[in-house]
Amino acid sequence: MHLNGGAPLDRSHSAPPKHPSPLADGGYVYLGELEEDLDGWIEVGDDVPPVRWKYLKSTAGWTILQHQRFYRREITVPSSHGPTSTTTAFSLLGAAEFSLRQLFPVEGERTWYNGDIYSYDGPPHMVALDSGAVYEITVTFAYDVRAAGDSKEDGVPRSRWRLVISYANGGVHPEESRSVAPGILDGWTLGDLVGVELRNQARTILTLTNASTPIHEISLDPVGTFQLAPFQSAQLPLLLKQHRAVACNLDRTYQLPVFLSFSDNSTISFNITLIQLFANKPLLSTFYTNSRAVSYALYTPPRDIVSASSGVILALHGAGVDPAKSPEWTSSIKRRRSEWIVWPIGLTEWGYDWHGASLSDSRAALYHLSNVQQYLGRATGISVPPSDAHRRIVIMGHSNGGQGTWYHASRFPDEVVAAIPAAGYVKIQDYVPYSHSVGPHFRDPALNGILHAALAQFDNDLHVSNLKGMPLLCRHGGNDDNVPVQNSRQLVTAVELWNGPSAQIEFFEVDGEGHWFDNVLNTPEIDQFLDSAFESENPIPENFTFTITCANPSEMGSKLGFRILELETPGRLARLDIEIFKDPQQSLTIGRVTTKNVKTFGVKGRPLHHLEVNGIVLSPVPPGTNSSSQLWVTSASHSQWIFSLGPPASLIRQSVTLLSILASSSTIQIVIGTTGSADITQHLESIASRLSHDAYLYGKVKTTIVRDFEVGVPSSPGNLVVLGDKFSNSLVRRWAVDWTLPVTFVSPNAFRLGSETYQANGTGLLFLAPVPHRPSDLALVLNGIGYEGLERAARLFPVRTGVPLPDWVVTSPTTVDGGVAAAGFWSKDWDYNPSMSFP
Repeated sequence: MHLNGGAPLDRSHSAPPKHPSPLADGGYVYLGELEEDLDGWIEVGDDVPPVRWKYLKSTAGWTILQHQRFYRREITVPSSHGPTSTTTAFSLLGAAEFSLRQLFPVEGERTWYNGDIYSYDGPPHMVALDSGAVYEITVTFAYDVRAAGDSKEDGVPRSRWRLVISYANGGVHPEESRSVAPGILDGWTLGDLVGVELRNQARTILTLTNASTPIHEISLDPVGTFQLAPFQSAQLPLLLKQHRAVACNLDRTYQLPVFLSFSDNSTISFNITLIQLFANKPLLSTFYTNSRAVSYALYTPPRDIVSASSGVILALHGAGVDPAKSPEWTSSIKRRRSEWIVWPIGLTEWGYDWHGASLSDSRAALYHLSNVQQYLGRATGISVPPSDAHRRIVIMGHSNGGQGTWYHASRFPDEVVAAIPAAGYVKIQDYVPYSHSVGPHFRDPALNGILHAALAQFDNDLHVSNLKGMPLLCRHGGNDDNVPVQNSRQLVTAVELWNGPSAQIEFFEVDGEGHWFDNVLNTPEIDQFLDSAFESENPIPENFTFTITCANPSEMGSKLGFRILELETPGRLARLDIEIFKDPQQSLTIGRVTTKNVKTFGVKGRPLHHLEVNGIVLSPVPPGTNSSSQLWVTSASHSQWIFSLGPPASLIRQSVTLLSILASSSTIQIVIGTTGSADITQHLESIASRLSHDAYLYGKVKTTIVRDFEVGVPSSPGNLVVLGDKFSNSLVRRWAVDWTLPVTFVSPNAFRLGSETYQANGTGLLFLAPVPHRPSDLALVLNGIGYEGLERAARLFPVRTGVPLPDWVVTSPTTVDGGVAAAGFWSKDWDYNPSMSFP
């Protein structure tokens, strides 16, 4: 084991016995021995030589507590009289990643696997290891203040992880405890979707051939074709149709038997548990999320269900909270007389910080409310009025959900009438900074700037201009030691500075309270604030001046009908300064707009007679501004703007970072290249299995693994992750004929990006591209030079938030670049952009 302030500079080999560290007394740390407890957990913290954590924290703040530890052990795979390899399951709880490398009888390459850092207790990694062989395992533990919290009273940030290794048989195995099902009310289900987690432990592709249940009152049907690649874990969506009410057990549950058959003639059976619900308590219902996985949310009906209003509260939980298992969370907001409360999960307990795919999940939960009202009416016989399609939404959230409240309200201001963020942080870089990591010591500052720009879309402080005119009530415990109260102070200050005397914000710093307290979201002031928000008409003002700020148009709605749709230079911030006023002499409504880094913007539902853009008068304004259709305003040149009632002929380029790949409009296809050598194809199959595992573990993102020759033109809807280059993947070869991207695969061991050629073994490449014939969807192409290059690229696949990844990244096999050789944002036309690229 050794400890370092950042990652080792070269992980391709075993750790040396002595390693430099800025944390330990004397500047070095050494290998030591550790023992697992009876349950397999390892805990460390008392180091030799000592680390004076209290002193370090007193001088550098709690960010200095963030460090990594590395652990090494060996295993010998049991010999087998049958197959030459043994299917092995690895589960790493609490730690970031682990690696495997064969030591005997021959030395092999190192392969990396993501751990279950949040201890979801999710599916294991399934790996075929040579029987009788000896393997080295390394574990990387990353102490993350968000996940582990502050150090305890002794000041020591203790590391704790558990590596479970088991040997598995073949076949499909269900995980009933991690399946998703609706609740049941008076014998009727409150949803028509069930999501069953399945794991394929066989080494062949298995296809579902039938799904059924012996219960006469209910039928189950698979949704489309369902296929599991070897060693893949995935969620099987089943359509649940109920014909008559059923009776619950004495323990207030209903056990639904499920029978599944597969293409190898195998059959499995298991029970799915449906929880009994009560009409005056939160109701559990299931729905499709963006990738066509089955998600769920809880819904608290109003006390007066018959005369409910169109008002809805969207309640965003903090990190690590599951609304279905946390009654203290779903009771933290007082039940309203006329408004529903929606409690989304955000895909998982941590999700993506209410950004990207988690944002899509929360919005899907809102749209699903009308279905829940129908389910409730069916179960109770009460005529439940559906919510108005134009709902009045108030967003409330705590901790990470408080940050998500700032995020959602400032990105979709026309959809939100008010917001109550509690104990939220400004942005991840300020909350748990990376200021002590090793990489920036080696990288060019220009490259660091580009990487930092990839996180701008998540910066709530940059987007508070969009909150002008929105009532805000912010709460924070004065003694919060989890999310320090200065985070809320900073955001309140930013709102005040943007809006001046017209700022509609109240700030309650609750003296003596910590991060969570009983009435954090339940006070008379909050009741009055909600009453006012839902009762106010909020008419569109005739004269109003405001600024719209946007870093990522794909996660940005409109404000007072105006919306930024496309950036002139992706990666840079865009703004619209807008003045709406009425000419008293001619009774004409005039819009005056000044643009900054805006290629295209839209106007919808605004009764404008004249529109002036950057001093150029555009009139008469087409009638689309008075209706539900959108008026598009596009820059044809520096001094020319063009109206249209449909999208402009040029490609609308929205998404701006690699993390966008997970916010797919449908199931993500992971495409394995098959045209390279057998070893390369096998390596790509391994990467596909790992990426699918990680996307499901961290975001319940639904993926399907296919081969290059199985992808048609056009491909199925949704984003794609394409593994390999044009020499190893026929899909890349087909696409490369027509794409305009400045990426050329020169040989199997070299590629050119812009004017630079990369050919060093160990170099990795990831980049975004529009899917041909369907530019609204994205493809992430992942490739590398040599085995190590592919591994480096795969380890950068964005499975969690807070990772600074722009449109494209070239990883480096040397320490000189701090792990990144080049990175940047494509231009608006998907070309190389020197101003937003390095080198």
